[in-house]
Amino acid sequence: MKILCVSDTHGQVSELERIIPIEDNIDFLLHAGDHITDVESIEKDNFNIVKVKGNRDRGCEGNLDELIYIEDKKILLTHGHRYRAKYGLSNLAYKAVELEADIVVFGHTHKSLQVQEDDILYLNPGSLTYPRDGQASYGIIEINEGEIKSEIKAL
Repeated sequence: MKILCVSDTHGQVSELERIIPIEDNIDFLLHAGDHITDVESIEKDNFNIVKVKGNRDRGCEGNLDELIYIEDKKILLTHGHRYRAKYGLSNLAYKAVELEADIVVFGHTHKSLQVQEDDILYLNPGSLTYPRDGQASYGIIEINEGEIKSEIKAL
């Protein structure tokens, strides 16, 4: 399974639309919040979309967290603001352990991050539009036969 991970698109649909043809054979698109309505214009015939609300998604329909099962892995999708992600991973880690998640995909910081701690992959794809680390980015996760591979890609 190939999973495209994005966050913090902030109304810039063109950047999101630019990525999809680049990444062949996407099975899932995960949007970790802040302008989740951006995915509504995306052609979704070939993949599933799961999205969660961020701190800038007031008035939008959706959940703040989603627990997704792909193959034999559990993925916690959240924006991160409720877990104070700007100040570290500890609150996200507590939630991940509580849910027995294998992967946590989050946003909010506008900085990409990919780290493995205590058998949990934490992936923040950064921001497609307003990166705070100098480079617009997104994430790819591949799950094949129980093995997880991930990478952050610059736009």
